[in-house]
Amino acid sequence: MQPATTRPHGANRRRRLSWKAAAVAALSGALVFAGASGASAVEPPVVVSTHSMATNGAQLLIKAPGSTTVYSASPGGTSVGVLNTVTNITSTIPITGATHREFDLPTSGRLYVTSANGIDVIDTTSNTAVGFFAAPTGVTYQSLAVDPTSGNLYVAASTGITILSPTDGSVVGSLSGSLNTGQLAISGSTGTLYAVNGSTGNVTAFDLSTGTAAAVSTVGNVRGSSNPNGVAIDVANNRVITVSQTGANADSISVFDGTTLALINTFPTGGTNVWGIGYMPQSGLAVVNFAGPVNPRLIDADSGELTPITVVAGITRGLFVDQANEYTYVSGSTNTTLTVLAVPAAITTTSLPDSQPGASYAQSIDVQGSRPMTFAVTAGALPDGLTLDPATGQITGATTTPGVFTFTVTATNAAGAASQEYTIQVGDAPVITTPSLPGGVTGAPYSTTVEATGAGPITFAVTAGALPDGLTLDPATGVVSGTPTTAGTFTFTVTAGNVLGTDTQEYTVEILEGPIITTPSLPAGTVATGYTATVEATGTGPITFAVTAGALPDGLTLDPATGIISGTPTAAGAFTFTVTATDTVGEDAQAYTITIEAAIIPTNPPGPNTPAGPTDPGGLAITGAALPWLSVAGGLLLAAAGAGILMLRRRRA
Repeated sequence: MQPATTRPHGANRRRRLSWKAAAVAALSGALVFAGASGASAVEPPVVVSTHSMATNGAQLLIKAPGSTTVYSASPGGTSVGVLNTVTNITSTIPITGATHREFDLPTSGRLYVTSANGIDVIDTTSNTAVGFFAAPTGVTYQSLAVDPTSGNLYVAASTGITILSPTDGSVVGSLSGSLNTGQLAISGSTGTLYAVNGSTGNVTAFDLSTGTAAAVSTVGNVRGSSNPNGVAIDVANNRVITVSQTGANADSISVFDGTTLALINTFPTGGTNVWGIGYMPQSGLAVVNFAGPVNPRLIDADSGELTPITVVAGITRGLFVDQANEYTYVSGSTNTTLTVLAVPAAITTTSLPDSQPGASYAQSIDVQGSRPMTFAVTAGALPDGLTLDPATGQITGATTTPGVFTFTVTATNAAGAASQEYTIQVGDAPVITTPSLPGGVTGAPYSTTVEATGAGPITFAVTAGALPDGLTLDPATGVVSGTPTTAGTFTFTVTAGNVLGTDTQEYTVEILEGPIITTPSLPAGTVATGYTATVEATGTGPITFAVTAGALPDGLTLDPATGIISGTPTAAGAFTFTVTATDTVGEDAQAYTITIEAAIIPTNPPGPNTPAGPTDPGGLAITGAALPWLSVAGGLLLAAAGAGILMLRRRRA
């Protein structure tokens, strides 16, 4: 058997890889699938071509990696058949070995033909035999595995596992505890040699770095010496797949953990005398054929699902699976016919993840089936900014436009086509995150915002009820603003929407009536005259009043509880001030000007018997009549005083 190499695989689906030929490593990895996937029934393989080989009843088949050349041999033949599957030209290569058991074709360009009496070496460039590594006298060779690291040949011999130089076939070492080994396979990724005991059917894992046994399976009955092609390695999932005899008339495949050799699953093959096993690493399908008149089968290595293979008439014998393109080559046991089968395309990715505007996106369409396979969008359209790679099925790019995008991807290969519809949502539908809105006051400016998450642009609208009088909703920003004019309780619904959907939220906003000063002006007053006036206001009580700008006339005060301005003005003039009325809801202010007049004192007019301006004998005029009028008593007093002064002057004279 040949070494196996690693290959990238997806996180959402178990990717399965194993190698029949190490050369496949150079071609593996061309399709890397990392999309979300689900199980899908595989369609039976389709015959894509038939050919006539130089070998009749070929038991051994192998295809050179990256070429169209197929090699074949029958157990007792004396040559290796060569077939070009494009030109159908055949030829033969004479070999020395007898009772051919196994083909091995690593990346070195050499084909090793293991026979009971030695190993023939064929140069696949010139298709000529270049050497023969004869088995020691009395020793029989059964199986071969090539270490991809050192190039050494590990040979299952009747005396145990012998290590040969690839240059001249000389013995360079051996592994202990490995007698009666019937089948070998190497995993190059882990450096592990798997050996099947030809007597017990148990599998032993050898660490090639130390040459010691690392694990032994607890389950036997694995076909060893009777099945030279009965071990396959699933590198991606670190599993070993073997053929086990589970009854007189039944065979199964057993799936082991590649490290511990613990049994994971056993699946029936639906037949007996399995002659060979192959593995399709990208589809995760095992292929088995039988020594009897039973058609080959595909077996899903995860679920055990069986898919029959119908081939050209005749009992099948030889089997080879080209892991690079997952074509199956089957030969008849009694004829020279080579049948080439391809597994129809089957898309196993049932859904793709959503994205956000501006986000990088990378997902792949996971498929089963033979390669090469092409991919195309055959209906609908990808989200803006994304493209589909027609060779790999990978969808990449950066989503740019919000929306819901439905499209169909079709995968096509030589055996048919399969389609799958997908829907990718770019962005999120809006979600209103504002649970409630604050109350307001009549006459007072109001502003609040209805906020929402989601892909923009998001629009807002009142879709039920009505906003409070005086308020409006900005459809682009969700801002509710204005000046309420009417007190009351208002219930309404706001809907936020974008291309992906809508969300609604019901709100109740209470608008209270704030204080409103209803006194437009205040009366004038007079110095020394008592004054009283009231600043009146409506609103939710209690209301308090205060002078918040300017000053009241001298001598007046404002009662903060009643709004009454009272007192006796003491100075004349015009006094401007502002009164603010405040309650639990808000406030209102009003500017006033109060004019205070000066007090008016009237003069004392001359009576009818009053002399008009007598003259003092000293030449002074009597001016008592011109003194201010204070009161009647004051006038009499002044008159008396004046008469007294006149009499005094006359006496002096």
